[in-house]
Amino acid sequence: HLYARLASSLPAFATTLLRHRRYLDHAIAAAKRGEPVSRHAAWLVIGCEDDSQLKLPGLLAAGPAPPLDVSRLEAERHRISAILDSFAPDPAPDPKADALRVLLTENGGKTIVFTSAVATARHLAKRLGWRRLAIATGRGARIATGPVPLDEVLALFAPEAQGACAPAAALHVDTLIATDLVSEGLNLQDADRVVHFDLPWSPLRLEQRVGRVARLGSRHASVRVAWFLPPEALERRLALAGRIAHKVRQQLELGVAASSRVGRAHVAGGLFDWREYVNPHRQ
Repeated sequence: HLYARLASSLPAFATTLLRHRRYLDHAIAAAKRGEPVSRHAAWLVIGCEDDSQLKLPGLLAAGPAPPLDVSRLEAERHRISAILDSFAPDPAPDPKADALRVLLTENGGKTIVFTSAVATARHLAKRLGWRRLAIATGRGARIATGPVPLDEVLALFAPEAQGACAPAAALHVDTLIATDLVSEGLNLQDADRVVHFDLPWSPLRLEQRVGRVARLGSRHASVRVAWFLPPEALERRLALAGRIAHKVRQQLELGVAASSRVGRAHVAGGLFDWREYVNPHRQ
């Protein structure tokens, strides 16, 4: 879980470490009282992210809890604090965010940037200077001037798909940075590009992301998709690309549709070689 957060961004990694340190504070206090860790403390670790695919299934299991070792918990808390103290001062260099900035300047159009971490979405918005940009996460939506309702942000980014009036020039949003909350059940086909800033564990999640844009009603002949793969050292640990490619190959071999919206989008080839596109004239 920590490696996946680090592959997303340093702020996502730091946020997870801070949350885990809070969990250890609860655990240490509980151990000193001779009590088990509470469900509330456990949810501080696994209940605060938008990405529901990462679970620690045994953490909340029923039954007697093993005794807690205060010295081991305190040693772990010290180790996490040492990692947090080693971070470079903000703003630290971020070549991945810089590469996204360059990508967003190419070809114009509207782009949805998907990430699995709320902290990454906020970090990218700040890094990109909030220029014609909005974020949408499970904790709300925001533009440069502050929080706004989610439906308002979606109307600023995709007025045609949302059936809204075109916004004033000063309110145009060309880039929407979103967590996977926005990858389900929304029409955002004003956009013509999807960027996977980090990779989830499942190809279905990738397809759901692209499915917000590659849909019937799009005025674009094709949708461009860009991927950010984890750095080599992290990919050796996570094997995300290999896991996703294996699952997609299984889908294709079994004849399972490799699109989240059959009839709306067509997928050709294999992962990282395929392009998903929509034919606006297809019925």
